[in-house]
Amino acid sequence: MEGHQKSTEQMKRRIIFAIEKNPFAPATSLTAEVNDGLPEESQISVRTFRNVAISRGLRARRSAFKPCLTKGQAEKRLVFAESYVKKDMRFWSHVLFSDEIQVLTNPTDRRERVRRSRYKRYDNKFIKKTQRFNNNSLMFWGALHYKRTGSLIPIEGTVNAEAYLKILKEGIPQTIRKLNLRFLVFQDDNAPCHRTKIVKSYKEQQGINCLPWPANSPDLILLRISGLFLKNQTKSSSK
Repeated sequence: MEGHQKSTEQMKRRIIFAIEKNPFAPATSLTAEVNDGLPEESQISVRTFRNVAISRGLRARRSAFKPCLTKGQAEKRLVFAESYVKKDMRFWSHVLFSDEIQVLTNPTDRRERVRRSRYKRYDNKFIKKTQRFNNNSLMFWGALHYKRTGSLIPIEGTVNAEAYLKILKEGIPQTIRKLNLRFLVFQDDNAPCHRTKIVKSYKEQQGINCLPWPANSPDLILLRISGLFLKNQTKSSSK
């Protein structure tokens, strides 16, 4: 009852103002901000803060994400969209999307929460065990066509121009044979190793038509490559 008595209309307005000022801040820090300068008997608990926020429809939710674009990048995206918005499947059915992905073998999800009492933070039961160094990861190059997925190439070490050229020489011919492609438009992003002279020269020599790709664009293929990797891992472990 104490929390409800303190949540006067003035206090509710104070809470809403704090949320609107910084909607990404956690409830604990916003509660401290609301209580700043108030006498102890007028201060509210985090629970009261949350109750008021929820009653106003301001429940904590996972945020949506979008890339941070410069003005120039946004303009190039618009030009790209206007150039390709009317392309139909007669065009897109020839596009081969590609990308590299790093898969952590022991990922840590920092969004995990644990339910515990206030003073049990450091009890062993409530501590998530992590490794000091989590360098165990695998990297792959993958390709995606409207028919199905192309080749999945494991990558060792850093992807520089020479390594990427080797990947293309292996991955593109394999994918062409696998999918029986007669013509393709190749897409890769604007990573520095993708735009070097030796890579551009190879693409020109092989007559590979490339899809111009705006900088800082979404990695449309990453989820599909991850799924393909997990599928292959499952098959391998079942043998």
